[in-house]
Amino acid sequence: MGKSDFKRVGEQWNGNDNNRAAIDEFYTSEAASTGKRKSKRKAAKKADHKHIYEDVIFTFSNGKYLPCKGRRCTICAKVELIGFFHHRDESGHTVLMNYNDVVAAYPDMPIVEGDWI
Repeated sequence: MGKSDFKRVGEQWNGNDNNRAAIDEFYTSEAASTGKRKSKRKAAKKADHKHIYEDVIFTFSNGKYLPCKGRRCTICAKVELIGFFHHRDESGHTVLMNYNDVVAAYPDMPIVEGDWI
């Protein structure tokens, strides 16, 4: 029985047990179990260590984008981008910080350059 067969069986069922048996048979047949295919995607590799992250400033090598907050694993260099640096101006609005402001505000934070997007 295919999926179209289920629609015909399901539409005919009006509460009596004869049609109910046909529906139960559909769910236990091979046709119902072959509907989903196995994924061809490879599973993500698991790290063999506990990640120890340090806070870093990510900059982009092409210079187009603002610097980002992020974390980098000290063991395997796995990267997590968190967001942009921002501050409040005198009027209370949130303003994104440019590269010079970020370096001045966070002098101890290491800077990592690369293509992250």
